Amino acid sequence: MTTFMREGLLDLARPRDGWCVSIYMPTHRAASDMLNDQVALKNLLDAARDELAELIEEDVGVAIPARLHPAPTARRRSKDELAARAFVQPALDAAASPNFWDGRRDGLALFIYDGVFRHYWLPYPTEPLMVVSKRHHITPLVPLLTDDVPFFVLALSQNDVRLLEGNRDGIAEVHVQGMPRNLADALRFEAPEKQRLVRSAGAGPTGTPVGIRYGHREDEHERLHRFVQEVERHLHPMLNGKTAPLILSGVDYLLAMYREVNTYAHLHAQEIRGNPELLTPGQLHQAAWQIMQSEFDQAKAKAVNMYRAAKEAHGVKRASEDTGTVLQAAHEGRVDTLLVNPARHCWGSYDAVKNRMVARPERERGDADLFDLAVVQTLAHGGTVYALPASQMPAASGLAAILRY
Repeated sequence: MTTFMREGLLDLARPRDGWCVSIYMPTHRAASDMLNDQVALKNLLDAARDELAELIEEDVGVAIPARLHPAPTARRRSKDELAARAFVQPALDAAASPNFWDGRRDGLALFIYDGVFRHYWLPYPTEPLMVVSKRHHITPLVPLLTDDVPFFVLALSQNDVRLLEGNRDGIAEVHVQGMPRNLADALRFEAPEKQRLVRSAGAGPTGTPVGIRYGHREDEHERLHRFVQEVERHLHPMLNGKTAPLILSGVDYLLAMYREVNTYAHLHAQEIRGNPELLTPGQLHQAAWQIMQSEFDQAKAKAVNMYRAAKEAHGVKRASEDTGTVLQAAHEGRVDTLLVNPARHCWGSYDAVKNRMVARPERERGDADLFDLAVVQTLAHGGTVYALPASQMPAASGLAAILRY
């Protein structure tokens, strides 16, 4: 399961001494489409190689490492072209192997720096994109940060207790040291159940004393209460320090009992109702993901509404879709929430010290995406970024910011 934390994205996007190649493309899960995906990736890598060769030739001040320069036997070819080819060759070699495509999903993100590459399979498609810049392009990865947070599911019943961890990709059971597997397991060390209390009801027809048992309902409630306490007692150390939501799955009365003893701060308000013994891990994942997806959608809709309200408010403007204004605010830490369409770009460069922006409608060699730079700076200053399709964007430019001040 591929997930990204904010720190991981920022580390990927930090400025480098050399050129960085970022490649995104949609992929297909069917084996019959693998050849087409291989060709598409090769074309993007070839385009990156050609742009690198031109950048080296222009001597723009960022050099390819010397260890990638051509051997003497290859001097008859362009030194720049050979250096650029060596830069992308490890990725080209890997992409040509069928093993590289094992585990492919709906999208691919590939990054090359200093001749070393890494790649990630994405659970959603992206537009084909190749960027050669002084840092990696990360905007298409934003959904991994905001739309794909990990979560836990506690499937709780008297006959079966399971803790599972999942995200958009899938779900897997987690072993919790000492946690009881069921009610009997939780109470196995208790003394045998005390004899039921009996009160006299007189004598029967044969003269034998008749007793009526009482306290059964209270006894059963106490047993279940001790059961959920034992589950919580062993679950607490495992979840200590975690922040992922915990979603409960079970019948109403048992979940209500567990909520009474729960100590985890991130217990989710919504539940998966019903007997979890009847649900496979796949079914639990589907139900839990519906809860999480609804939460993500609500957060995005709330952000869009807040932007529109801020845009229409009188007085100090707390919203902007102007690229220059947003870039400056992002560098100053004034962007609270940024809405961006990953399929839209504004190419050029930005000097934060001089607050000088050069923007072009079409990308030129070495250009960075100014929208992506706004994303990086917003995340670096603790802001929130949501990637939205054009149909949900409240600004035609493809970029919209809610400002802190």
